[in-house]
Amino acid sequence: MNQRRFVVGALVAVVALIIMTLDFTFKDTSNTGQVIVINAGSRQTTALLYQWNLDLEGDCVREMERLYHPNISLASFEGNLTGLTNFMQGLLTEIERWDLSSSHIPIYFGATAGMRALNESNPDQADEILKLIKRVIEDSPFKEGKVEILSGEEEAHYGWLTVNLLVGAIPESQSSECGMESIQTSGAMDMGGGSLEVAFESGEDSDERLRLFNRTFLIRSDMSNCYGINWATRRFLALNVFRHYQGGNNLSGALIPNPCANEHCQGFQDSNPLGTNKMDIFGKNGFSCTQFRDRGFSAVLDPIPDNFTFQFDGFYDKQKKYLNKIA
Repeated sequence: MNQRRFVVGALVAVVALIIMTLDFTFKDTSNTGQVIVINAGSRQTTALLYQWNLDLEGDCVREMERLYHPNISLASFEGNLTGLTNFMQGLLTEIERWDLSSSHIPIYFGATAGMRALNESNPDQADEILKLIKRVIEDSPFKEGKVEILSGEEEAHYGWLTVNLLVGAIPESQSSECGMESIQTSGAMDMGGGSLEVAFESGEDSDERLRLFNRTFLIRSDMSNCYGINWATRRFLALNVFRHYQGGNNLSGALIPNPCANEHCQGFQDSNPLGTNKMDIFGKNGFSCTQFRDRGFSAVLDPIPDNFTFQFDGFYDKQKKYLNKIA
């Protein structure tokens, strides 16, 4: 089995590893701790199994199993709780096939930017989604550890902790090869689908204090909503549409210039997996990342059907040719 020490694209998932420093997690007869973490991001859902020696002497926290479901986010089940139930039950069935030391291992479920946005626009629906997930886990053989929406600060801190646990900087007795040599902590930048988080050890007394493994870390963190790769792309496309409107052009009757798309790509489909219809770009329920406080623009945009596809015409090729000439 590939026991990777790095988590690519799911750094925030190890919310449970904080818990292991504060509370008891599952322990089998071999003195091994195991925990299942489900990371519900804004563009995918990832389930992971982590294992470590509970005395943490000369051993690493290891990723033992992984399930990855791209393009499935909790927020996408808004108004479709039956679909969410079926998805969660199927996910837990897949997890049961893992090489687990017990079926009663705790599951920690952390939702990030997508659910933060839904919690702002439709808090009742966000609450229903979390309650449903708790019920599905309670009805399974697994133990519910925690089901929650992570704040941006928590997401940044967990990302930092994850990186440094997996490379062996924490605890102090570990090294990158799980020996006894102490190594310096690393900073972490997590660019998800909906948000961007950065955290690093600053040493400044004014920053957040984290007490872990009998050590105190002074951590500086920052979070920017709407700057994950998917939402940043939506913001960019929405800005193109808005500027086209400001130029006095018809939104539904012409190609919209896009400086980053290849020439004549006719819709940006080749390089944009998000899609270019109105709902894909502007979302629903007042999607804050792509809203413009312009009454005239809203008056033009609102009557356009949600499934209307905007057509973009790129001039990246022309710019590239020009730059080559002057280089």
